[in-house]
This record gives sequence, structure tokens and C-alpha cells, in this order.
Amino acid sequence: MKYKNVLIGFILLFSPAIVNAQSPTMSSPFVHAKKVYVDQKSKIIYWPISIPFYIRLAVSEEEGASSYLLQNTSGSSSTNLSEHVVRGVKIEMSGPQFIRWYNCATKDTVLFKFFADGDAPNSTANMSGAAKYVAGDKVIYGKGLKCIISSEDSMVGVKDTYVSIDGR
Repeated sequence: MKYKNVLIGFILLFSPAIVNAQSPTMSSPFVHAKKVYVDQKSKIIYWPISIPFYIRLAVSEEEGASSYLLQNTSGSSSTNLSEHVVRGVKIEMSGPQFIRWYNCATKDTVLFKFFADGDAPNSTANMSGAAKYVAGDKVIYGKGLKCIISSEDSMVGVKDTYVSIDGR
């Protein structure tokens, strides 16, 4: 009877989350748009590793200035480069990335730095305030359970944390 009460308490504790998770207005679980993040102080760009990037030449640094897409010619000797432009450049690893401009006349090199962010945040859950029963690989908590979820990311940080119970 004691364990039945614990199980019922656990279900009642999480039933509002289960109901909200099934709400038709919420986005599908685990589907979140990848976003480019620009640090407002340093102006460093953090680019999602799963999104290819393209390079444009702009007539000024102003937002909305006329710009022109450069065509990627690496690995192609043909004059029809449209298939290369469509794909963009895929980043293979997280961390600092550089686009290099080499001036043949002056032998100067200019580096444009950005960061590729492909590492998922780490989340931990700390359960407290309730009795705990462990049976094999199952854990059952009693009445009064509190769960604190914290997330950390090595690059950009964490804006939101989403919780899913049984994939819902």
C-alpha cells in the first residue's frame, strides 16, 4: 500500500507536465530551430555546426547593404558552379574557425574568426525532498518530490531548457 501511494503521488506530481506536453500549441518534442548567435559585446559569431555557411561581399558593414554571394570553386574545374553554391560550406568540427584573406601583392594575411558550435549542452536533474525507492533500474520517489534541472553549455550558453516525460 505504501508503494502504491508513492506511485500515485509521483503520477499526480507529473500529470500537469504530461497534460501540457500534449497541448497542440506546443512544438514537437526535441525539434528546435538552429540559431546563429552573435555575442553583443565582442561581436563574435557562434555558428551552428549543422548549418552550412555562405560568404558574401558587401559594399559596407551596414545592415542591409548591397552584398554579393561568392561562388565556391574548390574541388571543381568546371565553369558551371551552381551545385557548389547551393550546398554552402559545411563545418566539420566545433571550436574556433577562420576565413583567411591573403593579399598577394603585400603578402599580408587577414583572418576572419568565428566559432562553430556543435556540442550539445549538458543537463542534470537533482531530485530531493522525497523518499526514494530503487528496484533494479527503476527509481520511485515519494510525496513532496522536487526536481531542479540545470543546463550548461561550453560555447554560447543555454537560453531555454525543455523537459520531456516519456518522449512527450
